[in-house]
Amino acid sequence: MMDYTIKANHIVVAANSPVNDKITMHTTVLGVYGIQYDNFPLHQWFDKGIQIKGGQAPVHNYIDHLIELVATGKVVLDDIITHKVPLSEATKMYDIFNNKEDNCVKVVLKP
Repeated sequence: MMDYTIKANHIVVAANSPVNDKITMHTTVLGVYGIQYDNFPLHQWFDKGIQIKGGQAPVHNYIDHLIELVATGKVVLDDIITHKVPLSEATKMYDIFNNKEDNCVKVVLKP
């Protein structure tokens, strides 16, 4: 197992870097990105005419390992988490996210 920290934006930039306009790239992006967000340069993919395909990820095969990576700090998600709130504010945060307010990209609900 590699012993270093991976930031979410590094993965997207690294996946995009070696690609030219003649290649179809298969990359998985989990989440909803309704607005341009600097840490996820999806607009560059569109500018290069790169095809992006989507589909269901086999999450159950990987979730335990992924949670362990986040819990031990080997994967850092702070660059995409914009709000951390109690579960009681879920409805309010859904409205903020849905209306694209307060630069809301990813919300973590705390029980």
